[in-house]
Amino acid sequence: MDSRTTFFGVFNHFSTRKFDTDYELSKKVLARGDQCEIRTILDRKSQENRTAKVYRKNELDERMLQLVKKEIETLSQLDHPNITKVHAVYEDDFKLYIIVDNVKGTSLFEKIIKAGQLPEAEAAMIIQRVLCAARYLHMNGLVHRNLRPELILFENETSLYDLKILDLVTMVEALPEGSTSTPEMDKDFERLTKGCPIYQMAPELLRLAEREFAFKCDVWSCGVMLYNMITGIPPFFENNANLTMSQIRSGIFSNKYPNYEESKNLPLKNLITSMLQTSTEHRINAYDATKHEWVLKHVSYPPVSKKVAYDALNNIKNLQFTQQLQRSILMYMVKLQLDKKDRDTLVQLFETIDEDKDGMIDAQDIATVYGTKYAMQLSEQDISRIRKQLDVSKASGITITEFLLGACNKSTLINEPNLRSVFHYIDGSAGGFITRKELMSFLGVNDETYIGLIMEEADDDCDGGLNMKEFINFMMRLSRLSI
Repeated sequence: MDSRTTFFGVFNHFSTRKFDTDYELSKKVLARGDQCEIRTILDRKSQENRTAKVYRKNELDERMLQLVKKEIETLSQLDHPNITKVHAVYEDDFKLYIIVDNVKGTSLFEKIIKAGQLPEAEAAMIIQRVLCAARYLHMNGLVHRNLRPELILFENETSLYDLKILDLVTMVEALPEGSTSTPEMDKDFERLTKGCPIYQMAPELLRLAEREFAFKCDVWSCGVMLYNMITGIPPFFENNANLTMSQIRSGIFSNKYPNYEESKNLPLKNLITSMLQTSTEHRINAYDATKHEWVLKHVSYPPVSKKVAYDALNNIKNLQFTQQLQRSILMYMVKLQLDKKDRDTLVQLFETIDEDKDGMIDAQDIATVYGTKYAMQLSEQDISRIRKQLDVSKASGITITEFLLGACNKSTLINEPNLRSVFHYIDGSAGGFITRKELMSFLGVNDETYIGLIMEEADDDCDGGLNMKEFINFMMRLSRLSI
């Protein structure tokens, strides 16, 4: 990967440390993903619970292990509020541990089982977020292929806003509409979905060969999910797999829930029908589904106060980086250490600005929403500065992490305990000294000359590395600049 890319927040997540040194694996299984368990783990230093996907290596053949590592690489380059982020990866002789966004709530599958049926407002909030995440994947040329309630977990038991798609191992680059898979692609798909339920799979994925791995298979899965939430049962589910596949191919619901069949809620039924068209040509796409009248009628977002919006804008305007290494380390801190309450509030502000619901915003979006909702007018100079400061990746817009990077209060994030924690993480050898090799490993950079140049930014005593004092002083300069 190009060394410049790493300063946009794409880090080498593979740790050289032992998992048992940093974490304790809980017996609690939150959910079961494709070929893995999603479990609670305890951070030994902070004593905080975190979440990990755990793979048993003896259950993975060589190709499967390659596919899991490809998922890690791809996830490291995605940045959406409802798609989990990878924070660290540990590997030993027996297991692969992927530290992901923390979730303390239940899965959508368990929520449906417990509630029986979800209220329309709840179902609309959930399905819009899942569809928005799917659309974000599609905009990046990716398709999930196996979206289902078991893989969607909530931040807490009562949360509807903060849900995460935690397992994306089946994600691949989408094929163009009308194109079909090769035998090698089919083998990988069968390997990845072995033992998985099929009730949520689109008919074009159930072929023995020449499958269509295109965007709209995710829309079908979301349609199944929506019907399941509304009625409490999936639309296609028989006593055996062959019968279930037959029903899916026919598009005729095998579980006809009376209240749904008799319902006069035509907008809801229209949306579900449009998502569960067996012909991809006639199936609605993810964007149009998020803008459907039934969704827009039921979805509402909690208001963000003018003070929060004002403070966030000031933090963005005052954002200053004098060194690239500061930006890179702060990006890492925002992902892992930002206070949950502050994060939740700023994510709500981001979603208010993201009127297209594609998981990306730009400086003009910020100016428009601030003008209409908060009566704050931004000048062309303000807009230009915001674009320069926040669009770190120079991609198609400002991602959620880039927004948090600018909008958060740096004086509360950049403190000595947080910086010590980051230092210890980078210092993989626990020698009390960050070497060039360790910084290269952290940033995923193979260019020693380039690493040498950026290390000089903080290496006050010119000894070729960073001790704790140098590291803390270097980052504290950024805190003073941003106040």
